[in-house]
Amino acid sequence: MQLLKTPPRPRGWGGMVDSEFKMHRFFLLILFGVISLAANCADKQSDLQRLQGKWMATAATRDGKPVPADEVAGRMLLIKNDRYVLVNNGTVVERGFLTLGPTQSPKTLDTTAMVGGDGDLPQVPAQWIYSFEGDKLRLRGNGLPGKPRPQDFSSRPGDSFFTIEYRRAKP
Repeated sequence: MQLLKTPPRPRGWGGMVDSEFKMHRFFLLILFGVISLAANCADKQSDLQRLQGKWMATAATRDGKPVPADEVAGRMLLIKNDRYVLVNNGTVVERGFLTLGPTQSPKTLDTTAMVGGDGDLPQVPAQWIYSFEGDKLRLRGNGLPGKPRPQDFSSRPGDSFFTIEYRRAKP
């Protein structure tokens, strides 16, 4: 009597059994997903790290027109972690939280201003875009809740957007 032989298992990549091949492919997909997520977090972290510190306003435009230099002088933006403080001529005019979207095009920045000293009153959200050019930071938005985010940095008369440029303050 002859013993029945089991037919050989189909072999996949590198001599692996198909089920092993599928498992390796599954783990590779997970690995690529984790790497992609880590890269996005690294981008976000690097932009957030670049924002840290003191920024002095150097120029601004509103509705496509330059803002007078005396209105821009004395504006300062302080950023620590995900919090910001906006100072005008030594007086704090706004404080709140920020969230970055560094993988968007253009890059996005959402602010939530805390109204009231302890942040216990209403929160005011606003949508911005941002860019870095060396030690310069450029922000564009309108700072008002419920208003749309600008799509680019071009400034046109009557567009209701505000663009402000900052330079990193020397320590």
